[in-house]
Amino acid sequence: MKVINQKTKNQKAGKMTFKSVVAFVMSGMMFAASPVFLKGVDEAGWINTLRFSMNVNADESDVINYFKFDELEDGTVEIKKYTGTATSVVVPDQIEGRTVSGIGKSAFEDCIDITSIQLPNTLIRIGDKAFYNCQSLYYFDIPNSVEYIGMNAFGTTAYNDPGIPWYSKLVGEVYFGRIFYSYKGKMPESTRITLKKGTKLIAPGALFGCTNLEEIDMSDQVAEIGKFALKNCTGLKKVVFSDTLKEIGTEAFRNCQELEELKLPDSLTTIHDYAFRECKKLESVYIPKNAVYISKTAFLECTNLKNFIFSENCDFDAIASENFFDNFNIGSGMHGESTIKNVIITKEEGGKGISDNPFGNNFAGTYMIEDGIEFSDDAIDSYVVFKTTDDNGNYEIVSQKNADDKSLPKVIPLEGVQDGGSEEVGSTKIGDVNGDGNVDVKDSALMKRHLAGWDVKIDESVADVNGDGNIDVKDSALVKRLLAGWDVVLGKK
Repeated sequence: MKVINQKTKNQKAGKMTFKSVVAFVMSGMMFAASPVFLKGVDEAGWINTLRFSMNVNADESDVINYFKFDELEDGTVEIKKYTGTATSVVVPDQIEGRTVSGIGKSAFEDCIDITSIQLPNTLIRIGDKAFYNCQSLYYFDIPNSVEYIGMNAFGTTAYNDPGIPWYSKLVGEVYFGRIFYSYKGKMPESTRITLKKGTKLIAPGALFGCTNLEEIDMSDQVAEIGKFALKNCTGLKKVVFSDTLKEIGTEAFRNCQELEELKLPDSLTTIHDYAFRECKKLESVYIPKNAVYISKTAFLECTNLKNFIFSENCDFDAIASENFFDNFNIGSGMHGESTIKNVIITKEEGGKGISDNPFGNNFAGTYMIEDGIEFSDDAIDSYVVFKTTDDNGNYEIVSQKNADDKSLPKVIPLEGVQDGGSEEVGSTKIGDVNGDGNVDVKDSALMKRHLAGWDVKIDESVADVNGDGNIDVKDSALVKRLLAGWDVVLGKK
């Protein structure tokens, strides 16, 4: 760890002047407040944020900023500890010629005299409790370069003080740059949240204990869901995931007792410890084909969980290496028998088939294998070969071996189309922009490409799915909600 004693020209002359210039106007009055973020709606109809603050000239003092830092593998530096006594702090964008990319865990914790802090546009990561208990910290802004904010990064700062005049105005979703940071105020019953366009991260603990949250749509660009992000959201029933999601953090959805189904996107690679622990209504989970790490405790105490659905192109070796179906870690609990009865493997174009028993002795139930997938009869003790008969998951059995018919699901809980929510225009369904007779993920993807400016053809006569006269991101989002099982009807404003 290195230490920098950073001085400005004024400091070298024996005097340092700190200035923080911001503007905060509310009801014709001036308040002492930070650049805070209030819920609003922009012209496109998206949940947005507004910034309010005021002009502040910090006290002049003979103060020196001290930073301890570590050099990271990529050649940038992370500030590990601030040891100065300044009331206003400017974090440099470089230290000894190296770019400052991070504020480490507890770096400014308990710096109770700091009132304002300016962060550089080079900053990417702010660690857990980075500014925890900075009791006087009112003035700060988060640059758009920041991709991650840790748990309690701004906990017990003045920003969280209910006694400050503008606190009562902070109601609803709070965004720091491209990060959904928290929800302020009392959440109304049956709340539905659609994250702001461009949001990359749901911060750790962002919606912890929001029992009135019923649905959340993160279908735009969210790449990571932080640890404890939606823990104890006991009323949460539906989640629409982003197709760019890569990682779900520790205990992110723990004790979400009303969740019945998970349709995880194929972009997802990592599910950490206890991510869905105690989600006691979960019956079926679709495991993405690109998953490389799923903790064996991810679904601990999901006492109603019976079915896992995999694509034949999943990396079974990577998943099985974690003893995914260890009877002590799935379903009933640490010392209970596994509740998992069926592993459902669906066919995919260009599928590689199943060379042996994907999970060996760790799984004692029945494999349900879609017709057309190649597999070894000798390697699997109990299986059913099925063929779906409609888009609702009804199926017929083609062949079977040592299968317990009583444990088989009545329908195959397939990932994908939930048909029947679209009105007709002539002979064409609203939302069927590729004209193949179905409203499915292909239409959703084609609409997104069209809106992004790709040279693709769509049937514009059925693309205005919300009936507002425009073809925009709202239409694409509505199709995604339909496919995720939301109670929506296309074609009506």
